[in-house]
Amino acid sequence: MKNKILTLAEIGVVYLAASIILDSLLSSYQILLWPALAIAFIFFATMIFDLLWEPGPRRSGKGMSEPASSGEDDLTRLKHLCKHVFEQGDITSENVLREKISSLAFAAISLRLNEPTAQLRMMAKEEPDTLQRMIGDEKMYTLLTTGPFIRKGDLRTVADGLTRIEEWIR
Repeated sequence: MKNKILTLAEIGVVYLAASIILDSLLSSYQILLWPALAIAFIFFATMIFDLLWEPGPRRSGKGMSEPASSGEDDLTRLKHLCKHVFEQGDITSENVLREKISSLAFAAISLRLNEPTAQLRMMAKEEPDTLQRMIGDEKMYTLLTTGPFIRKGDLRTVADGLTRIEEWIR
């Protein structure tokens, strides 16, 4: 917010200077002064609008058939994701669920080992054996690297993975 205020002040100062310069240069040509000031005003108003405008969430083409994701909490989104995976067998949702569980596992391990998550992700790619020794838990390491093995209709593997993550957080 401070950056926006500072930028607004800078735009205002530049607009004031431009207005003064235009007025001094075109004061004898009133017919040119007013259009020049109008163009300067529109230009600086556009800059201010661009600075202050924050777009809202995009809507789908046929209206909002589902609630906006910003209004849902994380557990509700996880519930919908699991529904897509286990009831409908959606492969894309399955990959997203695996990534979410992997992210949770990274966060839990990061908390326990007091290491940044980015460093743990890098270690998982570059030095998986070192990371596995640091963790010392095969199930947790599996959640990091591959996520749970998910089969349609088998919610137990996801529940076991989330339970393991909860144990690591405590």
